[in-house]
Amino acid sequence: MTNDNILKPPPIPTTAEVMGELRDVTVQYINCNDPTESAARRHRVNQGEEVGLMATTAANIISAAAQAHQPSLVEAIQAPILEDNQALQAPMVKKKEADRLLLNRLIKAL
Repeated sequence: MTNDNILKPPPIPTTAEVMGELRDVTVQYINCNDPTESAARRHRVNQGEEVGLMATTAANIISAAAQAHQPSLVEAIQAPILEDNQALQAPMVKKKEADRLLLNRLIKAL
């Protein structure tokens, strides 16, 4: 198993991309067949915009995407171990050297 096999999160979207998608969803939400419900939804959207709900939501989406790109502790430990496991399979590596290598990687990760 190589580091290429570790799933990578999708790219971090731009503010313009997120705002565009939120606007599209908002238009879908407002446009319903019942004129009374459509007016009520439009009013709720306007109330949300008065307090910056869409901008806050966009910022939260971007923040969550950015956090998904931060390596977790498990990944920080797992990647070097995967590399070390590959090194252990090499015939030239001695057991003591391999043990020292693994121990050093674990200590650095913690």
